[in-house]
Amino acid sequence: MRIAIYGAAGSIGTRVATEALSRGHTVTGIVRRESQIGLLPRGVIGRLGDATDAEEIANLSRDQDVVIGATRPAPGSEQDLVKTARALLAGTAQTGTRMLLIGGAARLSIPDTRGLVVDDPRFVPPPIHDIAMACKAQYETCLADDAAEWTYVSPPALLAPGERTGDYRLGTDALLFNSEGQSTISIEDFAVALIDEAEVPKHRGMGFTVAGPAFEITGNDVLAETPDGSADCYFVHPSRGAHAGVILWPDVLGLRPAMRTAAERLAGAGYSVLVVNPYYRQSRAPIGIDAEEFGKPEGHAKAMALAGAVTSDMTRMDTQAVVSFLDRQPAVDDTRKLGAVGYCLGAAMAIRCAASAPGRIGALISLHGSGLVTQESASPHLLIPDTRARALFAIAEQDDDRDPAAKRVLYEAYAKAGLPADFEVFPGTRHGWCAPDTKSYNRSCAEEAWLRARVLLEQTIM
Repeated sequence: MRIAIYGAAGSIGTRVATEALSRGHTVTGIVRRESQIGLLPRGVIGRLGDATDAEEIANLSRDQDVVIGATRPAPGSEQDLVKTARALLAGTAQTGTRMLLIGGAARLSIPDTRGLVVDDPRFVPPPIHDIAMACKAQYETCLADDAAEWTYVSPPALLAPGERTGDYRLGTDALLFNSEGQSTISIEDFAVALIDEAEVPKHRGMGFTVAGPAFEITGNDVLAETPDGSADCYFVHPSRGAHAGVILWPDVLGLRPAMRTAAERLAGAGYSVLVVNPYYRQSRAPIGIDAEEFGKPEGHAKAMALAGAVTSDMTRMDTQAVVSFLDRQPAVDDTRKLGAVGYCLGAAMAIRCAASAPGRIGALISLHGSGLVTQESASPHLLIPDTRARALFAIAEQDDDRDPAAKRVLYEAYAKAGLPADFEVFPGTRHGWCAPDTKSYNRSCAEEAWLRARVLLEQTIM
């Protein structure tokens, strides 16, 4: 994708450019002064330009897929925001190029008062009132335009440099807060959200806002006692309160940083998550095999041997232990149902988990599940009538091509059991596409599956 960024030398623009470059996009950075070209991230094509000149913008945008406005006026020139918005709208309208305009939070409503940010001195003290009013007028300029293909992006109350976690929440017209009453996100994660929108537009002709995770989280390595010993697990949860629990069953590479990160994302959304090491009888986590090693015969054989040693009966036994563990934790609301999420072969474990504790498991999510339909008497699909969970199956196109009948068997099993289940094959994906540390990782599709999973959890156990 070809992306042009006006204001690419600024604190936000440089981070947006860096994020776009990291994903392989071609980035052109437009700045007002020659001296600013040296401030652009390495790899950005530097150009001089004027964000208030519609004809110049039109000429530049003819060979771009997306134009991003990230300019900020000097004090005393706040109304330049409106002038810039008009020029970007007019210029991109001539070429039909999509335009993302980074604006302000002024337009957003405040949940506790229903007033606007621009009118609340808690967020807009007198020294920044003029720029806030200009941002509101900037947004209204976009709303009045029906020729350009625009999106207006509002930050939260606090936007500051920080860590790139890749996690964020989306909103539309209301200021977003976390459990600590803070409305904030790092500029790095703001850039992630912006480039996500550039790649997969979801807010055409409207504004949206973005903020960090809803909850501050706490994570620890723990042991869950089972009849066969102590299962080493990772338990992460919001730092305050009791929340719905989720059991995460990892893929063939087991409990490792990628699975911890997945659990932390869920915890940031308000869940208490336990990642199980299903291989604890043979090996503590991590097992010492990454995606690269798994691609070699020796590493593949070792990982598959560990996986093959975990029987259906073992998973059922472990389910009772981990459910009991979660129900004893103060961070878990045991009046709510639990969720079971499984990656790859972990999806088969998640089905066995749901069948072993039907009274507790209310949501079942399979991410590129493998071995769900086999000819064996212990095939996971035969356990579906024993579950009571609403299910989501996110299927790799590669897996579906190899075994198209598996999806039909699962669908028929759910239909016969009278249980709700959604099945979606994600085009262009290979097995393993949801795990970020695998060679098959497909970021855009993985994020879409993540969103679908979040919706299911919110509708069933939240």
